Amino acid sequence: MVGLGIGLRHDYLLQVQGRKTGRVYSTPIDLLEFKGRRFLVAGRGRTQWVRNAEAAGEVVLKRAATQQKYRIRVVANEEKPEILKAYLERFKLTVQQYFPVRAGSGPRAFAEIAEALSSFELLPSSESQDRRIGSETRSVAGSTCSAQELHTDMRVELANWIVLTKVAAAWASKTRRTAFDLSESTCVSLFSMRRVDSS
Repeated sequence: MVGLGIGLRHDYLLQVQGRKTGRVYSTPIDLLEFKGRRFLVAGRGRTQWVRNAEAAGEVVLKRAATQQKYRIRVVANEEKPEILKAYLERFKLTVQQYFPVRAGSGPRAFAEIAEALSSFELLPSSESQDRRIGSETRSVAGSTCSAQELHTDMRVELANWIVLTKVAAAWASKTRRTAFDLSESTCVSLFSMRRVDSS
């Protein structure tokens, strides 16, 4: 869904190269915009995407037909409390279950968990990777990307959306509820079944 541009303003598809396989893996994320800067927060701890990002030193954010590459800066533990606090308070509906402290807790509580939760600041990349469908070719990180390749990406995302729709329909049928009864947290749980979190 996120890759197709379906979602809230902060929803993006994070793409990062696997440190072992070299393949590009994707996972949906909530992008935190805080004090004029952009941050990724790993609420689940040192997952595979975190380790891959640390090894690669860069990530790509995708939304619909647009992709933007960023360099990453590892946020120091002493900088994390206010970032973690802002992240949890903004996205508590979907991420509270992964945090050992409650939204609204004081800075000291977040300082105690700072070391366990990785955070990255996104910095502009020296390589432009703003890809949009609509032209024959675009220069991407020094290479040429065809419109056909971009359309292939869109077909993959559409396939993911179709699968998610079927899962939601099956859930609604089993529980005798309608798709309109799906809460945001339930949708996130269902969508998590489609996550790729590998190395």
